[in-house]
Amino acid sequence: MDRYLRILDAPQAVQDAVEAGTLPLTLAEKLVGLGTAQREQVATAIRAGDEPSAVVRQVLGAAPRRFRNATESKDLLVRALKRARGDLARRVGEVRWFSHAEEKALDEGARLIRALLKHARSLRATQE
Repeated sequence: MDRYLRILDAPQAVQDAVEAGTLPLTLAEKLVGLGTAQREQVATAIRAGDEPSAVVRQVLGAAPRRFRNATESKDLLVRALKRARGDLARRVGEVRWFSHAEEKALDEGARLIRALLKHARSLRATQE
C-alpha cells in the first residue's frame, strides 16, 4: 500500500501506466526520487506513446557519471562510437523503431559531436 501512496507524487501519465499494467509499480516508485524535469520527461514520453517501462529504465539509467576530466568523457564517447560504427554502420536500415527519447538523444549527440569536431579542428589549427 505504501508504494501506491508514494507514486501519487509521480505525474498522472505514470500513475495511469501503473494502473493499466504497462509499468510495474516497483519501477514507477523509483521515479519519485527524481527531479521534476526528469519525471516530466518520462510523462511526456509516455503520453507520446513510448513504452513506459523502457522510458523509465532509460531515465533511471541516464544518471550522468562524472569523470575526472572532459578528456575521459571524450575518450569513452569515441570508444562507444567506434563499437557502434563497427556493428551498426551497414545495418542502419534494419532498425525498425526509435522512441521519441532515442531520437532526442541522437539529435543531442549529433550536436555534441559537431561541437567536439569544431573544437578538435581549432586545436589542431593552433598546433600547426
